[in-house]
Amino acid sequence: MVISLKDQVIAITRPLNQANQLVDLIRKYNGIPYVAPTIELRPCQNKKKILKILNRIFNTQIDYLIFKSVNAVFFFLSCLHSLHQKENFLKKLNKANIIAIGPKTNAELKNNGIMASLIPNKYNSEGIFETLKEKNLMGKIVVIPQPKKIRNSLAKKLRDFGAKVFTIPVYEITLPKDYFKVLTLIRDIINGKINIITFTSSSSAINLVRVARKNKLGIELRKSLNKCMIAVIGPVTQKTLENLGVKSNIIPKDYTIEAMINSLIKFLNQEREKD
Repeated sequence: MVISLKDQVIAITRPLNQANQLVDLIRKYNGIPYVAPTIELRPCQNKKKILKILNRIFNTQIDYLIFKSVNAVFFFLSCLHSLHQKENFLKKLNKANIIAIGPKTNAELKNNGIMASLIPNKYNSEGIFETLKEKNLMGKIVVIPQPKKIRNSLAKKLRDFGAKVFTIPVYEITLPKDYFKVLTLIRDIINGKINIITFTSSSSAINLVRVARKNKLGIELRKSLNKCMIAVIGPVTQKTLENLGVKSNIIPKDYTIEAMINSLIKFLNQEREKD
């Protein structure tokens, strides 16, 4: 079996500072990476609101601190540092259970001197919930750092089981300030210059379509996306694309970029065998 992405132009829509690992994986298998971030991550500016939430937390014992991404770790600790609250908060973690959604988030915690006590078998929100629902959550204090304006189904489920959940908006997901690259990507997709497009989050797909619609290219983009191979991470991203009228071809069981590339190679090999 040939394991190769040779001659495949593969679009990367994740943030610029997170694209390198995917670029390296694509090049490793002789693919051609095309970097065009459709999202940008920025720290939340409403520090007063964050401090208000933190002050409420400081008055009680934290039972669970849940990190659902590397970004959540980075921006949460950066926020604590900028508010001069990092030392105070870390003291509150004496008896807390630290949960990392997966190995990369766990590694980011370790790099900051924080040890996770739990990583779910499934690297997603459902995996975290399946682990915690077996415990007595009534009255337990759960803290979840997260992006601004993102619906948190995990928080709702935990509240339904009696937990007191504090979500802290520590960063926001926006369009890149200069989205010329996004517009160029859209035109290249429409002109058939892209073979495969990767989406690692719902926001990356939504923003791509948003820019297309703003430039009256929405219908053409949707038609063209359905002629490309679409590789996504997670059922939420898949559902978002489905709602946008786009079918996903590759959805790995594990929610990692390595699993996505492996699934993509397997899919391509199957397609080649048909020929």
